[in-house]
Formats: sequence, structure tokens, C-alpha cells
Amino acid sequence: MAGNRRGLTPNRAVPEAIGGLTPSPGGSRTGLEPAWDVIVVGAGAAGLMAAAAAAGRGRRTLVLEKNNKIGVKILMSGGTRCNITHDCGPREIAARFGHARKFLEHPVGRLPPRQIVELMESLGVATKVESTGKVFPVSDSAVDVRDALVRRAVDAGAAFRAGAAVRQVDKASEHFRVLADAGELTCTSLILTSGGQSYPGCGTTGDGYAWAAAFGHELVPRRPALTPLVSEAAWVRELAGVTVEDCRAVARTDEGQGVGEADQTSLLFTHTGLSGPLPMNLSRWFTESGPDRARELDVDFSPAINREQWLERLKKLVAVHPKSTLGNLACDPLPRRLLESLLALGQIDPGLKLGEAGNKPLQTLASLIKSCRIPIHDTRGFAKAEVTAGGVALEGVDNRTMQSRHQAGLFLAGEILDLDGPIGGFNFQAAFSTGHLAGLNA
Repeated sequence: MAGNRRGLTPNRAVPEAIGGLTPSPGGSRTGLEPAWDVIVVGAGAAGLMAAAAAAGRGRRTLVLEKNNKIGVKILMSGGTRCNITHDCGPREIAARFGHARKFLEHPVGRLPPRQIVELMESLGVATKVESTGKVFPVSDSAVDVRDALVRRAVDAGAAFRAGAAVRQVDKASEHFRVLADAGELTCTSLILTSGGQSYPGCGTTGDGYAWAAAFGHELVPRRPALTPLVSEAAWVRELAGVTVEDCRAVARTDEGQGVGEADQTSLLFTHTGLSGPLPMNLSRWFTESGPDRARELDVDFSPAINREQWLERLKKLVAVHPKSTLGNLACDPLPRRLLESLLALGQIDPGLKLGEAGNKPLQTLASLIKSCRIPIHDTRGFAKAEVTAGGVALEGVDNRTMQSRHQAGLFLAGEILDLDGPIGGFNFQAAFSTGHLAGLNA
């Protein structure tokens, strides 16, 4: 593990409100006290990176956070383990954001995954790469990540005020004016890192959209992304608790057209439908509007074995265990409860002996293993979404600096932008990189 930078100690508790509102030397140039060079609105992943970068350049920097606790979303991410980034190059990170690929190439190139890992190590947070490519702290503690990022910003000179919700922002003369629970504040540069609308219980209630719009920014309609799927199919809900580790899936419209495909990863059946990386990565297609909206998930429960190979495997079981019943089949690695459900879906009698079954039920079962259509009726919405699709249109932001093209001195970073990537640390990487770039230029 690399040594701590500036004596940071990962296990030292971070106070919920850090620093105070200290008037800048000479007072405010507009008569309002205090005046700051930079105010960062929102102390999440993007905001913490922005604050450290700005304060590290000698800018008098204040971070305002509406929650009483700093970095709430960081603390709950990755099941409280915090998936910091993904073990790949910057171009691969950008490519996973679809329409936003070109926009992200520069920010992620300036602060790529490798440098995020080096930064964490330098702050005393050792990291590890799991088989999926996800990068986590060795401690599996999101608290360690949050604390290290906060202390880095504080050591750089940033002041924090938690429990200070921002009510309004505007431009007063040559300065921005911020009306917050902490008082009426002014600054030369304003960085909006207030997040999207996902997990509103964390305070991400979309406040920043109206502020950005007031400065002339176009807003792309917002919808939940990386959220669990709801299925009213009884057999799906009866499988609650069953996990299938390696699946592939395609989101399909009412007409059966595939509109989105997910990488091979895991799926979890729940009491309301489906969760886990696979369905959540495709959830944005189920919150689309118009003809591209998906209505069913077409799941391949065994990508490594094709239909013909499954059929041959089933036939061998028949030859070896002719007196065994279909309901007693052992089709590793498929969970037995899932196999029972697939037999029921195919209207196959589980009590039928293998030696008497014939080819038709075996063909039906092999087909269902490779392509099982699961009706999706809704999603769990913003309440359970990890990110927001849509937001501030990217055309209005200069990706070389993260400065607004509509208002000089205004910077935007993180989830407030029309950026949403898959599960795996991609969204944190985008937040870190865009926040860092905003702080370097504010």
C-alpha cells in the first residue's frame, strides 16, 4: 500500500460538517459576506473531486451539501463497498456511455481509471480488481473511500458545510449568488455537482436541473436507469432469491425487436421481478418512451453452451438415467428451482420418465434455457435507480473544461449531465473525471 499523502488517515472519522463559512480576505466584492472563488453545490463523487482540484489551485473553495452527511451516495454504493472504477482504459470507459462517448473521451483521458487507483492508494485506500473488472477498496468499505476523498479536499483547503441545502442560484453583477440554508453567498465560479434524481432518499432530487435551465441549458427528459425491473408473472416472483450467475439478455419491444443487449453477468429473481447487474443494465430501455420502449427480457441462461449442445447433454442424461424423471434432472449450472419453472413454462410434465419423454420436451427445454421471454411490466423507478438517464444536454457544456457554453464561470459535472453508463464503476469514473476537470478550470 502506498503511503498516505499529507498524513491522511483512512480510519479517522470525518465530521458531518467540516470547516466553517470564513469570510474571504477583504470581504465580498458585491457587499455580500463571505465571498468565495468557487462554490461547489453537492458533495458527491464529482463534487469532492472538483473541490480538491479547485482548492489545490489556491482557489477559496466552499462545498455545500444539503444532507447532514457528506457523500451519502458514495456510502451506499456497491452494497456499501463502493465500486470505485473499472479495470480498463479510458476509451473503453467512454465507449460504455453510448451517445456520450465522444464527450467523455477528454475528461476520462485527463483522469483515467489507472490514476483513480493511484490516487486511492496514495490516500491510504488499497484497492483490488475483482474477476468482473470492478475495482473496490480492499477493505470493502465505502466509508474509507468517502473519508479519503473528503480529507483530500480539506487538506487542499476546501471548506465544507453539510445540512446546507441550496434554494436558488443566479448571477448578481459579476458574481454568482447562492441562496442556501448556510446564508446568502457569492462566488466567482459555480460548480453544479448536485446529481440527478436517482435514489431521492439520498438527497438527489433533481434540484440542479432548474438552475441549469435558468442559465439557458437544454434538459434531456430524465428517466430512471440501473433500476430493478418489475414483472407480474407469477413464476418469476415465485423464484425470489434465486440467482443465475452467468446470463445474457436482450430487451425486446412489443413487436419483438431487440433494442438493447447486456453483457454476460448475473441476474437475481426478486419478489417484485428481476434485479442484479443484467436486468439493471437494460432497465433504461424499459423507461424509454415511444416505439423503442422494451416490454420483455429475452434471457439466455447459459451463454457458454448453445442450444444444440444442450440438446446433446439432455440426450446423454436420458441414456444414462432412463428411469429418472424430468423433474429430477441435474442441469448444472442452472439452479433446480429455475429448471422446474422452465419445465412448467414449456408445459412439460416433470413426472415424465426420461426414457419415455422423446425428443420434443427435450427440445422445448433446451430452447427455453437459451431464450426465455420474461414479461416486464414496469421498473422500480427513481426510488431504486442507481443513476439518471437524461439531464443537462451535453451540447451545452465544453468537455475540455466542463464550463457551460451558455454562462461563463458556470461548470457542471457528474450525474446532473446526460450521462449514464452500466454497472461496474463506470458512472463513478465519469463523475470523478468530469468533477476533477471542472475543479481544474473553475
